[in-house]
Amino acid sequence: MRHPSSPTAASSTTHPHSSLSPYGRLPTPKASRANLHDAATPPAIPTSTSFPASADTYTSARTGTGFGAALLETRPSDVPVQESEALSPPRKSQTMPLSTKSSMSAMGPTKMYSRPVELSLEDIRGFVQRAIEGRGEEDGVERWWKTSPPPEGRPVRIYADGVYDLFHFGHALQLRQAKLSFPSVHLLVGVCSDKLCAEHKSAPAMTHAERCESIRHCRWADEVLPDAPWVVDQAWLDKHQIDYIAHDELVYPSKDLEDVYAFAKRTGKFVPTRRTPAISTSDLLERIVRGYRDGFFDSKLEKNGLPELLAADVDWDSSASIEKREKRKKRAQEKAQAQARELAQEQK
Repeated sequence: MRHPSSPTAASSTTHPHSSLSPYGRLPTPKASRANLHDAATPPAIPTSTSFPASADTYTSARTGTGFGAALLETRPSDVPVQESEALSPPRKSQTMPLSTKSSMSAMGPTKMYSRPVELSLEDIRGFVQRAIEGRGEEDGVERWWKTSPPPEGRPVRIYADGVYDLFHFGHALQLRQAKLSFPSVHLLVGVCSDKLCAEHKSAPAMTHAERCESIRHCRWADEVLPDAPWVVDQAWLDKHQIDYIAHDELVYPSKDLEDVYAFAKRTGKFVPTRRTPAISTSDLLERIVRGYRDGFFDSKLEKNGLPELLAADVDWDSSASIEKREKRKKRAQEKAQAQARELAQEQK
């Protein structure tokens, strides 16, 4: 999911919209010099960023190059699927040794070994049709809910929501499934705020503006909703005229609900999608942390003038580190015990 712009220091005052990091450092020097802003005044995020509902073509006005006219742009054609291909077993980064000279010199950070293949159009729509018919046996799931039939005579408005931190191809493939669920779909994508993420899950690595921008440039998204709620209710559906909510079928509990998507499932407004194995934001963060601990990024940090961040100077087994780990473990145990007590009281 990020490629920030890269200006010279003097140009930030002349261009009011930039993707500077949350720490106020200048971006890397390889991206365009357009759309820059001062780090102290991040750009405001619009309440809605819309694109035409058609998945094939759309028109965008271009200025500043002497043309001044609207140019017709065609989105890339879909990728053909080879039916014989399948995902290879993922190689998880837990197998990478920590802080050893051999791993630093020979291995490097763990690479992605699986070969994800996009689901065919027929497979995606067949999966959704079985949900409409209430059949889950062919997909190896038991569904207590059914998806209502789609409206006729107009594009189906489907909503997908999430954190979308470190936006990766698993996110993109989920949005692709939502977009191709029916012949004509207008896909709205909700991005939860930094505050909501920290309150219900954990603070994201990317800022809210960066995560919204990542979604805006995904070919499958037609509209970005930056004020997405953590739990969708009927008022949100009515406000944006949403027909369905698209997500995978796993249970996602929150503080007050056993499943934040139970409402959509119960009312027939849930369109199921399937997760892509061997990729997630948590997996990417794990690779980064393990790679850092093994010193794979020390040369880059030193080259960028950040010697104070070198992993070689960190004692991972120091008493301070051990004390912090024990405190985190104790807090997690206390939280689990409190949740168990609350559950026991509810059952009484």
